[in-house]
Amino acid sequence: MAPTVLYARIMGPTLIALSVSEARNWKIFTESTPAVVYLNGTILFACGITVVQSHNVWQLSRAALVTGVGWFCLGLGLLRMIFPDRVLASIQDGTAPKVSILGAVGFTGGLLCAVGYQMV
Repeated sequence: MAPTVLYARIMGPTLIALSVSEARNWKIFTESTPAVVYLNGTILFACGITVVQSHNVWQLSRAALVTGVGWFCLGLGLLRMIFPDRVLASIQDGTAPKVSILGAVGFTGGLLCAVGYQMV
């Protein structure tokens, strides 16, 4: 199995499950702590750097989507590790655009599923 397909099969369903479960349980994030945001950032960073180190492909193809998601996870994780208080404050005061973020995550997960399961 090609690395792009393997990563897409892992990342796609994960992102769909993440977007659905976060939308359903949004309240727990408003009651969270900076330490939990930091831990989430560490996990995102580790996942992102794994993809970037093993699949850093920037050709105009499906592989670039996988690489882009890896870089996005790496960057988002780093921001959550550096600024956990700010991230949490944006969630608690309602300035975090919940619907658009979770919609984009779910849509990206769907695209990755299409790539991973050869629908495109």
